[in-house]
This record gives sequence, C-alpha cells and structure tokens, in this order.
Amino acid sequence: MKHRKLTLWLGGTLLLGLCAAFGLFRCWESLGGLAPVESRLSAWPRSTAVRDRSGALLSVTLSEDGEFCLPVLLSDMGRWMPIAAVEVEDRRFWSHSGVDWLGLMRASFDNLTSRRVRSGASTITSQIVRICWPAERTVRTKLREFAQARQLERTHSKEELLSIYLNIIPLGSNLRGVEAASLAWFGRSSRDLTIAQAALLAVMVKGPTAYRPDLHPRAALQRRNWAISLMESRGRITADQARLARAEPLPRSITPLPGEEWVFCRKVASLTTERDITSTLDRSMQKTLRASLLDALADQDSQVTAAGVLIENRTGAVRAYVPNARRGQKGAPAEWVDCASALRSPGSALKPFAYALAFEDGTLSPASLMADTPLTLSGRAPRNFDRLYRGPVSAANALVDSLNVPAVRILRREGGERLLQKLRLLGFSSLTQPAVHYGDSLVLGGCEVSPLQLATAATALARLGDRIESRFIESDPVAERSVFSADSAWITTHILSDPSRLPTLLRSVDPSKGRFAFKTGTSYGLRDAWTVGWNDRWTLAVWLGDPKGEPHPGLVGLGAAAPAVLETLRALPTGGFTSPPPGVVTREVCALSGLPPSPLCPRTVKEYAIAGVSPAAACTMHHLENGKVVVVWPPELSAYMESPREKRSELSITSPLADAAYLKHEDGANLILRAEGSGEYFWFVDGRYVGRGTADRPCLWPMTRGKHRLSVTDALGRQKAIRFSVYTLDDNPGSQIPDLEPID
Repeated sequence: MKHRKLTLWLGGTLLLGLCAAFGLFRCWESLGGLAPVESRLSAWPRSTAVRDRSGALLSVTLSEDGEFCLPVLLSDMGRWMPIAAVEVEDRRFWSHSGVDWLGLMRASFDNLTSRRVRSGASTITSQIVRICWPAERTVRTKLREFAQARQLERTHSKEELLSIYLNIIPLGSNLRGVEAASLAWFGRSSRDLTIAQAALLAVMVKGPTAYRPDLHPRAALQRRNWAISLMESRGRITADQARLARAEPLPRSITPLPGEEWVFCRKVASLTTERDITSTLDRSMQKTLRASLLDALADQDSQVTAAGVLIENRTGAVRAYVPNARRGQKGAPAEWVDCASALRSPGSALKPFAYALAFEDGTLSPASLMADTPLTLSGRAPRNFDRLYRGPVSAANALVDSLNVPAVRILRREGGERLLQKLRLLGFSSLTQPAVHYGDSLVLGGCEVSPLQLATAATALARLGDRIESRFIESDPVAERSVFSADSAWITTHILSDPSRLPTLLRSVDPSKGRFAFKTGTSYGLRDAWTVGWNDRWTLAVWLGDPKGEPHPGLVGLGAAAPAVLETLRALPTGGFTSPPPGVVTREVCALSGLPPSPLCPRTVKEYAIAGVSPAAACTMHHLENGKVVVVWPPELSAYMESPREKRSELSITSPLADAAYLKHEDGANLILRAEGSGEYFWFVDGRYVGRGTADRPCLWPMTRGKHRLSVTDALGRQKAIRFSVYTLDDNPGSQIPDLEPID
C-alpha cells in the first residue's frame, strides 16, 4: 500500500511538474528569440584551412577562440559519425521537434526517484542552443533552451542541425568539431572514421576531458565500448562489426594538425576572406622544386638559401612555391622569411624585356650589329661580368652573353620611361619610382623585384606576348594582359633557347625531356643569383642569396641558379615551343651588319625577323675603295676597331685543326667550332651557314661523315678556311683508323 501511494504521489508530482514546465515552456517559446543563437552560429570562429589543388589539407590555423575548428558538410563526415552521435546523444532525434517529451518524462522520473539530477533530457538541438548560449544550469535556462530548440527545428532541417552540432561540439584539448578531432586523434578525415573511432568521439561529447584517451584511457575505453554495444543492441551494427570495433586500440596521443608549407599557406590565406581554401599548389611539383633547390644549395655557404616559383602558363596557377628551401634545417637563415616574394636586385634578369621591346618597335632585329664598347654611364663606364668588351656583336649574341653596354644602349634608344612602363605592365609593381630615379641602371639590376614578379613577367614571353596573372587559389579567375607582340616574344624566346649556353655538364642532360629558354642574373657584389626559365608549358624563377644581403662568391646566376631550373623543368611534364607566328619571317642579311645585304656584302646569313617591322634598309657598312671592299664602322665602333689591340688580333681557327681526321663515335656527336679574332664568328661548312659563336661560347656542329671545308668570318669581315675529315667506326675498322689530332 505504501509503495502504491508513493508511486501515485510521484506520478502526480511528475504530471504537475510537466504541466507547469509545459506552461512555462510555451511562455518562453512565445517570448524567447533565436537571434543570439543564430548570431553565434553565423559568426562561429573557425580555423583557416589551406588545401593543395587535389583538396588534401596543407595547413590549419587556430581560430579566433584559440581552437582548431574545421566545419564540414554532413555528407563529408562519413557513415559512422552521424549514427554514433544520434544513438549516444539523442536516439529520437529524427522524430522529435526539438524537445524529446518521452525522454523528458523518463529523465524527470529518474531524477525524482533518485532525488538527484541524473539526466537532463537534452536533445541534440537543445545542446546546440546551450553551446551557443552558455548559462547557469537552472530550470529557467532549461526552459529557454527547449523553447529555442523548438524554434531551431522550424528554421533548419534535421540534416542541417546534425551538421551544426557535429561541427561545434568540444572533443578534447582545443579541438572543436569532428573534423578537427578526427585529424588530431586519428590522423584522418571524419569521412574515413571507423566505427570505434566514431564511437569514441561520440562519448567524448559528455566528457571532453574525462574521456580523453591520452589522459584517461581506461575510462575512454569503457565508455567507447559501451557506445559500440549500444549501437549493436539497436541494430545499427552487426555483432561482427561490434567485435572488431571493440578490439581496435585507442589513440595514445594527439597528432599535430597539418602545418606544412606554412609560409605559402599564410600567403594564400592573406589573399581571401574564405576559410576553406583550395590552393593551386601541386604537392609533387613542390617536392621536385624543393629537391632541386636543395641540390643547388649543396655547394653554397650555410647562410645562403634559395627560393623558387613555378607557374603553369595556361592557367597562371602557381604549382610550386618554395619561399625558403632551407626552412626546417638546423641554423637555417631567416627560415620564416618569404624569399619568393622578397625584393632583391635582379642583375641582368630584366634584359630580355628590353630586347623584346626593341624587337617589337623595329629598332633591332636579332642580327642587328651592336657595339659592346666603352660607354659613359652617369660618369662611370659599365663593364661586363668578365670586365671585357666584345666590340661588334649581334643583338642576339649581346642578349645571350648578357652584355651590359648593348643593354644600356637599348635603354637609351627606347627611353627609360617607356621601358619602365612596360616593366610595370609585366607585373613589376615594386618599380614605383620615376625612370630618372633608376637611370641607366634600370636594365642592369639597379632596382628591386621578387622571384614571383619575375616568374609572372616571363609568362609574357612564354605565352607569345600575353602575361598571365599568377594565381594562388584554384577558384580565382584567370586574368591575362597583352604586353608584347607575339612576334617579338617568340624571337626573344628563340634567342634564349640555345642549349649551347648551358655549362657542359648541364648540356649532357637528355634534351628530349623538354626544351626551354632561360636568362640568368647576378646582382652587383655577388649578392643574388637568378635564373628564369620558360617554355610553352611552364615558367620557373629561381633565386639564391643571403637573406641578410651579404655577398658570397658562389652567387653567380649561371652556376648557382641555372642547374635548379634545368633539373626542375626536365622533371616536369614535357614542354617545348610553338612554331613561329605568322609575322616572323626568315630573311638573308649581311653577316656583319645584320641588315638586308648590298651587292658588296661578302657574306650573308639567314636570320629571323618581323615582317614590316624589323630594320629593312640595306647594309651600308661595305664600301668599294680602289677596287677593294672595305668596312666602314659606325661611330660607336670605329675608335674601338682601329685600336692597336684589335689590329694585332689575327683571325685563326683553333678547333677543328687543319687537315685533321675526327672520329664520329656515336649518333648526335658534335664538333666544337672555335676561333680567335674579333667579336662574333660566323661559321660555314661546305659553303652552308651552320651557326655563330664567340671565343667564350663556341659553335657546335653535328658531325657528318666525309671531307669538309670549314670557313669562318669574324666581326671585322675577315675570313679564314681550313679542311678536315670525319670518319665513323664502320668506315675505319681496326688499325685503319688514322691517328687523331688533339682538340684544343
């Protein structure tokens, strides 16, 4: 009888309590608003995540609350996490409307019979309210939460609410949401969680610290296995799945969230307000570029580092971006400095743009005669890297050999302000001063640019005159701008694509893996070494230097930076060059002046030119005096060519030797053509023009079997000829092979 009375009393009390609660709840529902909750949800602090082009996570930052929070869609949380969360926290979530009345009655009865609070009857929806609007746990607070939960159910679908919940629940340490927790505890995305892993995260909601597997492994294991058994008993998983899940070990510690390429990711994050960013970075290309830069640093001082930027020409996407190749090494110089965007002196790396401008304007063609002779530059005479002058050279060779005086002559002819405006169109936004500030040194490196700017500018040459804006974010639109004519860009690229310019060791690399043009640069005092290389598919800029700006003897563009460009471009999908644009023609020109020949010109060569643009006046350098053709030099060359030094320099062929026999030991073997004389040399084999060169950069001739006549013409118009022979092993078996003369 007493037991029956107690039950009736408890039931009556519970019923009255529920009626009172329902009345208060209806009052709160009519008065309570969702604004605070919705405001918090709409501005929930979240981490910034930067991904590579395939979507793989590169780096995660802390949110404004000092937490790792990475919201993802419910569909990206995998199969098991939503199931485990609902079964553990709110079994009737899919059927109630924010308040689980059956659960509330059960909780009220349990609390009354036990005379203490054992259950709060919270739903997933009401927990969202509690997380967004924390308050003291009172009946008043509970009623407000229930009322707001009901309102949330009216404005959001069940899928949206479950997604919100799983993205904002605390899950140990400073981890919020299942995605950040999955990465930290298991090293995987929530879409790949196992049953056991999802069960552990589901039970950690009630005790983010109490059930941390690294701090309280026994409690975490018991609670996780309880959740697994719960899912099994409710038919959510099979007995075999439950058995395997219970056998799965717990994580022993938190794995640091991804933080690779941190400097790059920081740059990407600064370009957008988005929090989940898919960058343009390609992990494999990044690895290739970094390895090449580290190889280039192997022989450098430990205080020298390297940076590189690789751009895909078709889209402008930055596929590799190494801001500091030594980052992570012990004692690395300024490892957090983004050297790929830092401003440094480019040395001669800007010269191709000056030549492209001259070709476009028709003031020069590749064969045009230029003077590499002493020239006053603001009271000083610029000299070349080797401190020598070449005298008469063609525009093509002046560019290839990076001669300073011809570059300054182009600058003066075109005008400093015009070249400066062209450089700004190319993307050199750091050139903010007027042309008079830079003076003649603008084309010699008397300014500051970054590797990123140089790579972006060179895309104008790679893309036949159209510069493409570098993009770091995949969703950003492609932007391009016409800077040069297609003809001038192609000719400049063609000139700089000669593989014989590479050091001998680099020339031996398989050329079938891709061709490219390149230009080096070395700043004053050996402080910066540059190389920018490009073909129709890729553009790559590499810089080596000391972040403190100190000089180092090994910082020479060709030796320090060019190998990294070659190694990287040869490892990428193959690129090459397009055919000449319609405006580029081949024409006969005087071998000396580079102009259409007059009847007195003794030798002609074929060169590329721009139809209707390149200089078209006939050569006037050859005159007939007393029945003999003489050369009349232009004023900037006449004094130099009449100097005693030049008169004493006789023309001679030093390789090959006269009347010597040479063995062609394999297909593709070349013979070095080298001479001593004046300036540039034009080579002819059996009356056919085969190439040009200088004393420092000899011409390479593909060997062919037979007896040959070799002739050369130098910059003074002088000629020299010899005969030699080429044999093969098939022609000369055994002892019949004649002794070969040594090659100089």
